[in-house]
Amino acid sequence: MAMSSQHQDVDPERQRSGTGPAAPEPHGVGPSDPAAPDEGEELLGCGRPIDSIWATLDGPPDEHQRSCEYCTQARHSLQSLAALTDAARAEEQELAPAPSIRSRVMGFARMHVRRSHPVLAFRTDSSELFVSQAAVAARVRRTVDSFPGLTARRCRVSTEQTLPDGERPLHLRVSMNISPESVYTSYDRNLRTAIVEDLRDELGLTAQTVDLEIEDINDRV
Repeated sequence: MAMSSQHQDVDPERQRSGTGPAAPEPHGVGPSDPAAPDEGEELLGCGRPIDSIWATLDGPPDEHQRSCEYCTQARHSLQSLAALTDAARAEEQELAPAPSIRSRVMGFARMHVRRSHPVLAFRTDSSELFVSQAAVAARVRRTVDSFPGLTARRCRVSTEQTLPDGERPLHLRVSMNISPESVYTSYDRNLRTAIVEDLRDELGLTAQTVDLEIEDINDRV
């Protein structure tokens, strides 16, 4: 289930309640291949989405994964994260596996992929300033998670045009899980304002557009 909400030119004073380097083309992956990336997915150095590694984690690696250093490293990292998650559950038998566990593991993995895709946030004739997508996404996730009934999933960061003063405002696409109760509140306006203010106050960045997308509605968010 997915619902989206779009907003542009957010006013950061409301009361709180260009893109980076182009991603590589996947090597040896056709458009009908399960490993083919969707638009906006975080890609490994070989061009495959990291989610394709998770999808095959319980089985043997395919031919590409066996010969690819990027997929091999990602597979080992995800296997370690999955093992730690299983160990934590085993220690607490009464701990129910919440639906957000998978998204948390994948969120951690995506964060490291994003470190290799910086975003240009400021440009003049003599200088450029790049910011880490991971830093922006981490700040946005903390803001989303601070709202009752919301759990952050993905945060995609891009920029487009340069303003006269050299600044390149951010464009954010944020997906989340949400509880049924939160669907009927004004969480979207309040959340956008909070994201804009937190990025401005803590990272000194301007978010021009904040698009919100609900990936799932679940009582156990």
